[in-house]
Amino acid sequence: MKTVDYATRSVISAVRINSNKPSEQLVKFGYTGIPLSHLCNLFYPFFVYEIKSWAEELFTTVTKFKYLNTKTGKEELVELYHPMDSFTPEKIKKMLSLYIKSPENRTDLIYIQGISNKTGKPFDISLDVFQNELRRPFTLLDLIYIVANRVCEDKHVYVTRYPVNNYQNIYPSRIKIISTYQTCKMELANKYFDNYPYILYDRPNTKFNRVQYIDTVLPHHSYLKALGGEN
Repeated sequence: MKTVDYATRSVISAVRINSNKPSEQLVKFGYTGIPLSHLCNLFYPFFVYEIKSWAEELFTTVTKFKYLNTKTGKEELVELYHPMDSFTPEKIKKMLSLYIKSPENRTDLIYIQGISNKTGKPFDISLDVFQNELRRPFTLLDLIYIVANRVCEDKHVYVTRYPVNNYQNIYPSRIKIISTYQTCKMELANKYFDNYPYILYDRPNTKFNRVQYIDTVLPHHSYLKALGGEN
């Protein structure tokens, strides 16, 4: 069995049928559901590039962020301080590695630096974008999911079911990004998402409740028999 760069191994599972129309299915014909963590491996260089590009686009229009002063309990506008320092290739690679290897850290906040109005010194503030739409803090999961849609928009994958017994065990496929069990409809920056990751947020305790991720590959039902995926 040969090793291939930018490939990943997983198990397959059937897609849950929770709709009345084929057009409403999570994974449509011609697509395969690929977990977000696997996509980070499959298209690693593209993720590094697109995360950097996303941050550059953001910070050309946003130069100040709201910051909650825990001492006064009031929100303050804080000037950003070299925000791209938090999105160097090395730091982006650490973000991707954290997302891939540590599910418990996928809802971590992303921090950049702002300048204190009083001391003039930089200090860490969370990257809170899309506050009105999300109604919760922006997390690493949000960043990876948004960027994955940019990365995978024009990409395909080759799906191989081992052991390879016939030509039907290998097929090319479009990509359906799979993240959490619970999803919602979301519109961010004029981009519409049908299955955006849904995260419960316990605001009084300022923490996220446990999130369940789908980490198996979801072929379309029509492929299961050919893949030997039916018992």
